[in-house]
Amino acid sequence: MVNHKVLLLDTGYSLYRLMQQNPTLREEFELLGLDFSDEVMVSDRSRLIEQISASVRSCQLVLLVDHAPQLRAREILAQGFNKPLHQNERAAADIRKYLGNQGRMPSDRLLQGAMMPQDALPLSDPGCGQAGFVLFFPNTCVALVSGSAQEVLRQVANGLFGALLRHFYPGAVTADIPIRADKREAVEDYIERGGKALLQLLQQLSGGFGQRVRAGQHLFGRRDQGIARGGKKAAEKVQPRQLY
Repeated sequence: MVNHKVLLLDTGYSLYRLMQQNPTLREEFELLGLDFSDEVMVSDRSRLIEQISASVRSCQLVLLVDHAPQLRAREILAQGFNKPLHQNERAAADIRKYLGNQGRMPSDRLLQGAMMPQDALPLSDPGCGQAGFVLFFPNTCVALVSGSAQEVLRQVANGLFGALLRHFYPGAVTADIPIRADKREAVEDYIERGGKALLQLLQQLSGGFGQRVRAGQHLFGRRDQGIARGGKKAAEKVQPRQLY
């Protein structure tokens, strides 16, 4: 299993339960070693900073499910990782399309959902009023998905899965393959049997997804540079600095 943490920011719903209600999506993430069962509800800004700071030092994936604009999670991540916020053009275009389909005009406030830290990979979907993103570091990745339960599932299914698949297994690809109606049952049976064997193989090839990891150099936690380059000196323990 991939060591991970899910931070629920005043969502009112559980991502784990949403995944359980969507078996196909759940099985896809199980192939990556993720079930999103380790959830923590957060409603306080200082506690959010503490949770991020602790999680990036011990988890390979930290996922924020953001439904609390008052906590300003995007701003916290941008400042904590020293990556300035900017408006992503692709995300802004998708949000404008989403608003246009609803007969609404874009505004600065509505386009805040396109803001993300520098170097982030957008998780953007024209069916969502906000965009998520992923930040990749040498030993961890931090993702944010935002909006209603339906919007979060769209970002997770249409963006996060592919991003994590390529990150954990470089060179991997996904494709949609049409299946004849009279062959569907046989194909589903084959996929179910083959998926279990594939999961075991991927876990063997991963060579240590369950090991503890430390975050790269940023305000949430620092890693000794000699160790990062493969040096032998002992890692220096540095406590993460609080932003506020």
